Amino acid sequence: MDFASRHIGPSPAEQDHMLGTLGYATLDELTTAALPPALGAKASLAGLPPALSEAQALQRLRDLAAQNQVLTSMIGLGYYGTITPAVIRRNVLENPGWYTAYTPYQPEISQGRLEALLNFQTMIEDLTGLAVAGASLLDEATAAAEAMTLARRAARKGTIFLADSRCLPQTLAVLATRAQPLGIDLVVTEVTEQEVAAQPAGELFGVLLPYPDATGEIRDLRPVIAAAAERGVLSPLTGSRYRPGNSTSGGRRRRATSAPRRCCSRSSPGCTGSTTGRTGSPPSPARCTARRPCSPPRCARQDAPSPTTSSSTRSP
Repeated sequence: MDFASRHIGPSPAEQDHMLGTLGYATLDELTTAALPPALGAKASLAGLPPALSEAQALQRLRDLAAQNQVLTSMIGLGYYGTITPAVIRRNVLENPGWYTAYTPYQPEISQGRLEALLNFQTMIEDLTGLAVAGASLLDEATAAAEAMTLARRAARKGTIFLADSRCLPQTLAVLATRAQPLGIDLVVTEVTEQEVAAQPAGELFGVLLPYPDATGEIRDLRPVIAAAAERGVLSPLTGSRYRPGNSTSGGRRRRATSAPRRCCSRSSPGCTGSTTGRTGSPPSPARCTARRPCSPPRCARQDAPSPTTSSSTRSP
């Protein structure tokens, strides 16, 4: 099948097949049945109100919007309202110094974004106490899937990944999609110390625990984490980036962050680090955005920084 046929839409034969299944002979019959009479092809526009000026139209929209009832949503599932501190909003999100362009290629936009991400990663390191952090994975579910594959690459053995059943459903769905082609045995259950200890020796390589869980409960995870550590399980940390005060982006994607161990920094995607030239020029942020890791993980020893680059991680 050529490119045009794949992307333009169904062929005439496929359209006839779908229409026959629905019980219509033509697309016009289907459209007439689907649309209300007032919106049909024979509908008249005579009943429309007179045209409004721009100011009148805006006022009419305000009147309609005032009829909305602002209620508290109890659905959530990982999407919650936050308050962005004014100092962050004004000095980072609204500061033109991060994105004002001086050339037609607008390098300041990307450079300012990298600088902001580097600062954000440093904050995540301070909050989590881990040696390295990455940012701007697609969302919380994608960050969890990346953490699963990162743990698999780092362990280099085992096929079992435990995911707590109290994780958000979209997170579990993405994990299942990513695990299937990689041959990972995704076990979704209520993860306890006993469940961790019951896994076959040498097969468990990762555990995913929610904090808080999908019901909003905050549990003490230290016993389960200690049990996983006794099995040699890697413990990267992931989360959604808007919880420290970023907005939910109007329902669009939620930027996520991950904080793995230093020994896996080269295998972690989405990291922003600073580089230094051979002449000792000031550090400049650089980014690794590829899904594929920068190089194979080296968990046996700490990565030695290159003589021409400064590591994107910090000393413990």
